[in-house]
Amino acid sequence: MSMQLVKNMKLTLCLLILTCFSGCDYVKYAKAIKEETITKFNVNKEFVKRVSFVGDVIEKTTCEDCQGVYKYRVKLQLNKLSEKPNISNIQFNPYYSFENDSIVVISISKNLYDRMILRDRLSKKNNSLYLIRNNQEYQYLSKEKDKWLP
Repeated sequence: MSMQLVKNMKLTLCLLILTCFSGCDYVKYAKAIKEETITKFNVNKEFVKRVSFVGDVIEKTTCEDCQGVYKYRVKLQLNKLSEKPNISNIQFNPYYSFENDSIVVISISKNLYDRMILRDRLSKKNNSLYLIRNNQEYQYLSKEKDKWLP
């Protein structure tokens, strides 16, 4: 073998090894981001499940650019909120967003959205997956761990 061929093979082997190690770091990084996203999702869902509130619907909106079930939103003027959100759970779009301690925008199912009218009163009990409207319960949060809406 010529000396040039041996040098090229060594260089190619070094580049291949370097690429493999770089790829492994990228996979680890992507896995860490995915785990952090799942943790943030679960923490925010638990926060919303834990709190109770009572509020009146002051606005209904649809988001045409949003995907699937997260298109339907209501803005509530809160009369009661059991726990004020801290900096880490003020908003978790597209699921919910507190504008201050007295306004919250939440994504809801199309089924509930279609039944809502302005000035409807909505309430949610502590540690509940349901919203109450006109003494009727509607599932608000999914029972599945990795889903927000039912």
